[in-house]
Amino acid sequence: MADRDTREALLDAVGTLLTSDGGLSGLTLRKVAAAAGVSHGAPGALFGDFAGMLTAYARRAFDRLHERMATELAAATSGPEALAATGRGYIAFAREEPDAFLLMFRKDLLRADDPELIRTRERCFSVLSEALERSVAEGRITRERVPLVRIAAWSLVHGLAALRLTDAFPAAAGGGEVELARAVTDLFAGSTLPAPKR
Repeated sequence: MADRDTREALLDAVGTLLTSDGGLSGLTLRKVAAAAGVSHGAPGALFGDFAGMLTAYARRAFDRLHERMATELAAATSGPEALAATGRGYIAFAREEPDAFLLMFRKDLLRADDPELIRTRERCFSVLSEALERSVAEGRITRERVPLVRIAAWSLVHGLAALRLTDAFPAAAGGGEVELARAVTDLFAGSTLPAPKR
């Protein structure tokens, strides 16, 4: 098996084991190698160590998050819709891949200074920038205000996703998960990006 194929098989195995009994606490290089059907020395040879392997997995997860947010953005027809849509994509990813989502932000387990990890994370942040540029073009927000709104939007959707994943408040607080995500993102986008005054 070529190195590239072995890497992909190992990362697929990480994803499988994350969602099985034990989750992250049960992960080891040897278990991942066994699940991937490769030699026990392969993870160390290809990723260096456990943190290197998890970092590579987190990069793939950020790529999937980016794709989900970008897909939602593409269907939006206005600035506020664009911002709300990217937020819903973010929350949906967290709901569908909770174990990957939680790992992606564990700096204690990842190589936080890994250039590729930083790049893939910033690609997700750039989707928010693209969404906000629509509101700049519509006169709903000034370009100078974009960085602050971008941080506020990211904080909102990440906080909501994390709260739901840790059962910090009941689903009944805003209906079902999808309905709550839509209501919260629409509320934020609508209040932050009002129609320009005529």
